[in-house]
Amino acid sequence: MKFSPLQKPPNKRSMVVILNNEMEIIDSTVLKLVLDKDWGGKRKNIKMKKIEGGKGKDSFESAIVELDDSRLFFHNGRLNVLYRNGPYYGYDKQVQNPIHFKVGEGNKIEAFIKASETFTICCGRNIAFISELPTSLSGEEENENELQALTWIDPVTTEMVNPSSNRRRLTMEEDNKKKLDGRITNDQLKTVDDRSTEAEGRNGGPDTFPVDENIRRFLKSKTKKSHIHGTNGYMIPLHSTSELLGIAHFHRPEGRDQSPYARHGHHYTHAFFTIQLSSKTNKYFLKRLSNEFIFMSPSSSDDQTGDVIQFASGLDLIGSDIVGEGGKLLISYGINDCEAATFFMGIDRVQELLVDVEEGHEVVSLMQQHVAEQS
Repeated sequence: MKFSPLQKPPNKRSMVVILNNEMEIIDSTVLKLVLDKDWGGKRKNIKMKKIEGGKGKDSFESAIVELDDSRLFFHNGRLNVLYRNGPYYGYDKQVQNPIHFKVGEGNKIEAFIKASETFTICCGRNIAFISELPTSLSGEEENENELQALTWIDPVTTEMVNPSSNRRRLTMEEDNKKKLDGRITNDQLKTVDDRSTEAEGRNGGPDTFPVDENIRRFLKSKTKKSHIHGTNGYMIPLHSTSELLGIAHFHRPEGRDQSPYARHGHHYTHAFFTIQLSSKTNKYFLKRLSNEFIFMSPSSSDDQTGDVIQFASGLDLIGSDIVGEGGKLLISYGINDCEAATFFMGIDRVQELLVDVEEGHEVVSLMQQHVAEQS
């Protein structure tokens, strides 16, 4: 056994791992960034860098960059990665890129993203994407290029991700709040700040779809809400119930202060949730929610023990979502920021865990303060 003398890693890298149906590794590779355009924000960025003497579209150098909390989603037949990078993009933005693959030397798979294809979404925490709608909602007139982002779970908040139409779709709670006090007007909801987007383009930055400052202030207000966050990257359509399924987590305690347990959040619990599009308001609302749970630690023989850090970031449905038809959910999650695990869970059990939420209620409406038992 050989130990590294390094106190810190030379870089933080993301790996693309290809598995077979038995969850066995077929191939793996480092996901690299092609510097065919400046990458980052106005304050800090990596400059476009051509290969000396190179010609054509493949004549740019590559770099290994941090893709924090990286997750995958499909849209219009393309695989994309979503991630965060606070130093280069700020901590209120999530960054996205399509992933490209090619076969390199020795028939090894190579994966890369292009700086020129980067776009960001603001302002949420581990945002999920909605690309495929349940069959009952996706008619022939549905625009195949439409992509939506679930920016917050509590309150349920979605946005259209489209440079030409980036309207914010508010929840019923936010919509009622707008009507009550008039702080958010229809004009404030209409579009992105075009001047901000143009300025990013002139500086060689990514396409950015910023949120109106009035909405940003509203979301940061003292409106009562829980700290649920950390969704999977791709919301799973449940065709039989016209819902979208996700998984999210809490920290215990809620703060991100450094502690003996972890640098940031720790003692994770997870919960399944579904959202549904209202036929009356054309807005998404919280439809069902499970109780909190933890994943059994694969390194312990005690089935009541879970790891301090567990971040479920991947969901996929294999088969049908109808109870009794044998469908199963593939769940992938990170352990203590250094390991990964996957397992299957029967969709029947998932459906059993999900409980209907009273109309108009959000996650915070259902949370109860824990009272310690008297010894």
